[in-house]
Amino acid sequence: MKIPSNWWSAMGIAMSIPSTIFVIAWFSMKLVEWGYLSKTWGVVLFITVIINSFVLLVWNGINKKN
Repeated sequence: MKIPSNWWSAMGIAMSIPSTIFVIAWFSMKLVEWGYLSKTWGVVLFITVIINSFVLLVWNGINKKN
C-alpha cells in the first residue's frame, strides 16, 4: 500500500505529537522550577504548544487534501 505524497507532512506532525507533549511538559516544568515562569504561565505555554500542533495538523490535512 502506497501512501500518497501529500499526506507525508500531516503524518509527520501526527507522529511527532507524543514527543512534543513530553518535551514541552518537561521544559515547562523546568522553567517553573527555575523560577522563570509562574505555574499559570507554564500551563499556558504547554497548552498553547499542544493546540498549535493540532491546528497545524488539521491545517495541513485540509490544505493538502487534493
